[in-house]
Amino acid sequence: MSGSPHGKASAKESLFVMRVDAPCALYTDIVRPDWVDRLGHLHTAYYAVVFDYAGDAFLDLVGLDEVYRRRTLCTTYILEAHLRYLERPRRGESLRFTTQLIDYDHKRLHLLHSMHTATALAATIEFLHIHVDGKLRRSASMPKDVLARIGEVMAVHKDLPRPDHVGKVMGL
Repeated sequence: MSGSPHGKASAKESLFVMRVDAPCALYTDIVRPDWVDRLGHLHTAYYAVVFDYAGDAFLDLVGLDEVYRRRTLCTTYILEAHLRYLERPRRGESLRFTTQLIDYDHKRLHLLHSMHTATALAATIEFLHIHVDGKLRRSASMPKDVLARIGEVMAVHKDLPRPDHVGKVMGL
């Protein structure tokens, strides 16, 4: 599950040797001392940071990793994010993240990441990623091999229940 100091899957692991869970459990971390607010809880800003790390683990899994980014100058940008705060993890508390692929097309990924403590679902975030060609500075189709890996994940995730909050608009 965690092959690096930050809990990310190692670059040597691939979808072909790693079991794809439904949802994927690819990243773990702890609430680090410099991530807490004055009350000792995970600071609001660091929810986004640690969810981004979880997102990187998923991108690495499907082949949109650092090697790919350096070789092609392509990457993904987050177009939209919707973060829900449900619990307040405390300094030193272990965090486990799951990722559900909600949908995708040749340029975009819709992901739902969930943050779990030992006892509760602490937060969720939806990310809408777009694949970008850095040389052209515009959206571009993902490579066929990456789309094939994403398709393999979708085959495992397609029957997962879609949480009620996914895709909802905020309002009063």
